[in-house]
Amino acid sequence: MKVAILLICNMLNEVQKQMKSSMYDIISEFKNKLKSEGVVGVFCKTCDPAFIEVLGHAGADYVIIDLEHGPNSIQNVQNLIRGAQVAGILPIVRAKENYESVMSEALDIGAGGIQVPQITSADEAHEVMKHTKFSPAGERGVCRF
Repeated sequence: MKVAILLICNMLNEVQKQMKSSMYDIISEFKNKLKSEGVVGVFCKTCDPAFIEVLGHAGADYVIIDLEHGPNSIQNVQNLIRGAQVAGILPIVRAKENYESVMSEALDIGAGGIQVPQITSADEAHEVMKHTKFSPAGERGVCRF
């Protein structure tokens, strides 16, 4: 029994070494690459998290997961975000609409960033930023469960 537990712990340690430790690490690495050498990514309408993982292992730095067009729902996007995180790429979710609740849902399920459609002015961009940042920088709500 002790041997089996030890083997499982060793396997988990190896998996953790292969995964990025947090979304913070993924975002930091993305920002650094963006400043220095540039980044490469794709716009996806897939519902398959394995496809997102393959993109990461193929060298993509980010993926834009489309909620506006195509078959995705907020429920399956959460699994796509997990696939991106496992592969170490930044998951950016394209929101369905420019509504505070839609943006918050995407961020709440782990999106590293959001792309909001139909922004036509600096004032609208500032409104989006206000809805996506916590106080004191913004007005995003907090769930305390």
